[in-house]
Amino acid sequence: MSEPRVAGVLLAAGRGSRLGSPKALVELDGSLLVERGVDTLLRAGCSPVHVVLGAAAEQVLDTAALRGATPVINREWQRGLSTSLRAGLDSLPSGVQGAIVTLVDQPLVGATALIRLREAHARGAVVAAASYWGVTRNPVLLDRSVWRQVCSYAHGDTGARAYLRAHPGAVTSVVCDDAGTPADIDTPADLDAARRIRTTHQGARHGTVNTMAAVESTMLPLGTHAPDFALPDPSGKIWSLDAVAGEHGTLVAFLCNHCPFVQHIAVPFGTAAARWIESGVSVIGINSNDTDSHPEDRPERMVEYAAQWNWTFPYVSDPNQSVALAYRAACTPDFFLFDSGRRLVYRGRFDGATPGNEQPVTGEELDNAVKALLNGSPIEREQLPSVGCNIKWKPGNEPPWFG
Repeated sequence: MSEPRVAGVLLAAGRGSRLGSPKALVELDGSLLVERGVDTLLRAGCSPVHVVLGAAAEQVLDTAALRGATPVINREWQRGLSTSLRAGLDSLPSGVQGAIVTLVDQPLVGATALIRLREAHARGAVVAAASYWGVTRNPVLLDRSVWRQVCSYAHGDTGARAYLRAHPGAVTSVVCDDAGTPADIDTPADLDAARRIRTTHQGARHGTVNTMAAVESTMLPLGTHAPDFALPDPSGKIWSLDAVAGEHGTLVAFLCNHCPFVQHIAVPFGTAAARWIESGVSVIGINSNDTDSHPEDRPERMVEYAAQWNWTFPYVSDPNQSVALAYRAACTPDFFLFDSGRRLVYRGRFDGATPGNEQPVTGEELDNAVKALLNGSPIEREQLPSVGCNIKWKPGNEPPWFG
């Protein structure tokens, strides 16, 4: 039996208002984002490949090398992503049995991820969605049989996600932890971070993120007394250091929802945190990201992600970023372990695992520090910094250690 014919649909119609220019025309590593998107779909064996354009469509057609991909002009692009999804699916020929939908602002998704979606579809999946570190994200493959229904759920800037949430039983989750990252490029800071990510290819058909160059912890001096705070969780409840401090110690973790470095450790960190809390070391997660530039980190999404990752500790917002500044936090994740006297005894990383470096996520380094704290043993003073995406600072809040 032959493999189903799967098309590729690249959604590239947006204006890119927060980025300052249409995303399709943004350059990354010598090529435009729209060119990278087309290339990824082609390398994954998608045929045909259709590119949905809207803002600056004529400029994209004049500038970009689309390598035989078919442009589809969405005249209603200003009404949101849903109109581009409909335009892209409606444009495909009758012989296509499925379509992989990708976004132009996720240029570091590897072709391997798309190939895995195709393989899942060939095995019978009606909807196959990429899963990164336990969270279902784009890209997604849609069998033709559900296109009409998917489009009926899509409104405004919500594409296939509404259908996936309404029909979780129809979705086959495909693990793509080692097949790139779905990090969005929405702002100049995101683009700068993407430019620090080095992408390598494994063979003609495979793409994967090899290493990620990102921000390191500032390594606050050991012995520093924990700065106080009083921060709201998504329900509005205020959590202070006094309220959260554990009998034997307190771990303050700067986290967020969308960072691939956080997502990479999120589930095992939640498991470890529950164990530490039971032993008398409390844990609190603080999200200091600017939610205007990164709406994925808004409180309502914090609830959703915390539930997915089984985080049972308080997860609070730092809306004016004063707590991140007080702790000299630099990245997500960034960990600060204090003893019962609230003196800093460990700061740095969970372990050596980062997206794409193939090291197992064990949490060994932070766990060893917690165990030593509980046992009254000396904590290793040779500590390595955490590595992750920079905290998304509000304009004017950027600290001296940023950049």
